[in-house]
Amino acid sequence: MKYKFADIKKAYIEIAAFLESSCGVKVTSLENKIAEDLELWGDENFFILNEYCEKYKVDFRKFNYSEHFDSEADSVGIRYAFIIIIFFPFYILNGLYKTFFPKCKTSVFDYILPMIEEKKDLTFGDLITSKLKGEFCLRETTKIELLK
Repeated sequence: MKYKFADIKKAYIEIAAFLESSCGVKVTSLENKIAEDLELWGDENFFILNEYCEKYKVDFRKFNYSEHFDSEADSVGIRYAFIIIIFFPFYILNGLYKTFFPKCKTSVFDYILPMIEEKKDLTFGDLITSKLKGEFCLRETTKIELLK
């Protein structure tokens, strides 16, 4: 994708202002994550992404929400409560083991603890890249060049 510097700068400023007004947190880097850094969780990030798509005419049909974010129900769901209650002692033992045996990179508890599906989140840079392209894309998989 080739763009003028002015177009990239304009997209940066617009998306930063949009996110900052939506969440009240200052955007400081292209790596700022929507949920983790800007604290837009569950329904908040869902509604913000919908507003973003409508405002900037970005096609998000290829976007798989559950790959990047937990829904509101997932973030407070019974599954996580169950995991926390049942496996909390293992987390404590794992922490103690790593404290007293710091040279060991892994412990047996690392294999016992459940694997909670880690979400990819989206970054400020992903939203800029998607706006420039007009459809959902990740910054890490998109090459952007400046026009001469």
